[in-house]
Amino acid sequence: MKRKYQKKIVCSRTGRVLCGRCRVNPVSESRVRKGDYLCSPCLSKRNPTSEESRQKNRIADRERMAKYRDTILDHYGRSCCYCGRTDELCIDHKNGDGKAHRAQFNGVRRGVLKDIIRRNFPDSFQILCKTCNVAKGAMNDDQFRDWISKVTEYMKRRSGAQRG
Repeated sequence: MKRKYQKKIVCSRTGRVLCGRCRVNPVSESRVRKGDYLCSPCLSKRNPTSEESRQKNRIADRERMAKYRDTILDHYGRSCCYCGRTDELCIDHKNGDGKAHRAQFNGVRRGVLKDIIRRNFPDSFQILCKTCNVAKGAMNDDQFRDWISKVTEYMKRRSGAQRG
């Protein structure tokens, strides 16, 4: 598809490339490199983005994210794998590589959620409550289960020593 404003107009006095539409304003160097000869004001007329449309996009994006998250929670079960709580749920990487997984999508949460659905809900994810997720941190599943058993033993010994 050919662009409408591809003709390069150079100002004879300044040597700068002028807008192909208004022929008054200079075009930014990055736009010239792309072969698009429109200045910022003319470009905004071509692609109007109002605050209202940006707000609508944000709301639609939040709704899509909630839908992705609900789909994942429904698949893995809506309760914490360790304590059984059903509020403040998080989607957790069992092997503790969440940081690396998010980095694949430049930290964008939507990318991670879509990837889980696209990969047909792999076994490397689980649902945790916020408390268990924070306690688990970057441990893998086996390390965290060992840690929980040690804490439980310690608490039992401590409560027995206080009674006696």
